[in-house]
Amino acid sequence: MGVFSDFKNRITGYIQASSLFKNLIVVNQIKVAPVQRISLDIQQFKTNLISAEGFGQQRKSLYDNYKNILDTTGHVSECIEKRIRHVSNRKLVLMHNGEEVEVVSKLTQKTFFKKALREVLNARMWGHSLLELDWGVDGNGVTALVDRRHVKPRFGIVAAQPFDMDGLQYREEPFSRSVIEIGEDEDLGKLLQCCIPAILLGANYSNWAEFAEIMGIPTRVGKYNSEPTRQILEEAFDKLGAAGWLVMPEDGQFEQHNPMNVGQNSSIFEALHRACKETISMALLSNTMTTNEASFGGYAQGKVHEGGEIEVFKDDRTYVVAFLNEKLNDYLRGIGFDIPAEAEWQYEEEENMTKKEKLELGQMLKNNNVPVGMPWWYETAGIPMPDESDLPEIKEEEE
Repeated sequence: MGVFSDFKNRITGYIQASSLFKNLIVVNQIKVAPVQRISLDIQQFKTNLISAEGFGQQRKSLYDNYKNILDTTGHVSECIEKRIRHVSNRKLVLMHNGEEVEVVSKLTQKTFFKKALREVLNARMWGHSLLELDWGVDGNGVTALVDRRHVKPRFGIVAAQPFDMDGLQYREEPFSRSVIEIGEDEDLGKLLQCCIPAILLGANYSNWAEFAEIMGIPTRVGKYNSEPTRQILEEAFDKLGAAGWLVMPEDGQFEQHNPMNVGQNSSIFEALHRACKETISMALLSNTMTTNEASFGGYAQGKVHEGGEIEVFKDDRTYVVAFLNEKLNDYLRGIGFDIPAEAEWQYEEEENMTKKEKLELGQMLKNNNVPVGMPWWYETAGIPMPDESDLPEIKEEEE
């Protein structure tokens, strides 16, 4: 009997002997290590990517790269949050035959449900993910993300250590009752496309700061023709702040050669900064003009970019709904919720028209002899309906 088979049999035996399944939840079977905070270059990133795509799916180093980028590159994290907000701020309902399934309505307002939705969207950024759910029909529950660095979806295991090649078979009983997979086995997420521009962006910041430190303050040059004068100059310059200085004999020469003036030289950093941010925006939002300040382009071009972004948000909502219908409903039935087989999740339609636009539309319909009820006018305008004693007078005015 192999080591893995013996390990599996011991775990299975323990499950059967224990009345408390919660003691064996998957997230408690892994030893979480801290994220490695190291300087990242492109060559190291490529090495980590090869390791993640290799036979053993060693993803720890690559996912540490992702975490470092998210924590240090605000543009990446904000683009992701923008996508999440456009989904999490919309109301979800479970419908059956045109009516809302009330038994699960309260779930959508719970913290554990909102966390599950967030992780579904994060899976689009990080790639394949595992959620472990411990929800109850009483409306209480916990949603836990299994550390992606320990998951090897190609083999269906969660390893105790990130580089182990054996572990818990989460697709088998009893773990399959509470663990839900999101995404494809080989998916490494959208953050993969952000790594190189984010690395270049970080390096550019560092180089730009160094350039500003060196070139931002003019160098002071002092000349002397005697030793006392030299000492006086050195002491004076040393007390006059952080600017660079040079003390040299009176007959000496000092030249500083620049291929271009300081302003032009700085534009190189600005151009690289803008290019990196635009690449990240395109990878995450399919546009550049809704997150970056454009130096050119008009209103029409901006609307085109906004339209591309809206399609991304729609695709995210479709992805979430598919996950809920295909996987979450089965889990909810398994823990005791009475959900009809044909019930489907959907987002409530939101009215995008302003109050003024609605009233103008109502007036246009009225001008074209389309009846518009009096209550609608008051409700749309946000004005209370008058008392019944006032209604005849209003009707007379209308006639």
